[in-house]
Amino acid sequence: MAPATPVSGFPAMTFPTVPTPLPTIGGGGGGGSGGKGFGQNSLPVPRQDFTQAVNAARLVNRFKGDGVTKPDHHLKNFEAIMQTVGILDQALWITVFKITLVDEATSFTDDLDEEGVTKWPELKEKFIMRYRGAINPIMVMDNLAKVQHKKGEPVLAYVNRFRMEAKWLPPEEANSPMVASLFLRNMQPNISDPAAAVPAKELHHGTTVPRCSGDPEAI
Repeated sequence: MAPATPVSGFPAMTFPTVPTPLPTIGGGGGGGSGGKGFGQNSLPVPRQDFTQAVNAARLVNRFKGDGVTKPDHHLKNFEAIMQTVGILDQALWITVFKITLVDEATSFTDDLDEEGVTKWPELKEKFIMRYRGAINPIMVMDNLAKVQHKKGEPVLAYVNRFRMEAKWLPPEEANSPMVASLFLRNMQPNISDPAAAVPAKELHHGTTVPRCSGDPEAI
């Protein structure tokens, strides 16, 4: 800002001069540089929100996530991109994040729309919970080991509880013999002929659990 200018007849009173206008984009003879570059008669600098959104969309288009391949890394990479391009609006984060999801993970975006998720921390938590088996399959296997067939419980109810936990496993883990072994091991011993188990309806990711021919409620 330029120094204050004395007012004639009132030496004790001064008023500031008009501040120099901020630089703007365009021509117009700014600063004695031959009329090129910045000038007072130029158009104002536009907002960068739209440009940032376009840049973010271009960057995230270079990588995709299916939910079962290192989903925690996918989240970290996405957050790094948003921060790099300077986007602070987390509602926009949610919109752009949906673009990065492919294959089975597209169903996750449908769930977000149905549940009305509008905040990034909430989306992040749901994404981690949805694909926690791919992030930490050991934790899911530990949880599966705790799914016990209760005394007097219909086998169908036990199977459904087992499925609810097994669906968080990635395909290679969900189809492992260990999963079927856990299912049989945790079944009540009074179920007839559990060793004669045959394939049942498919679980999430194509996982199967056995059924016992001697139990009328087995599936």
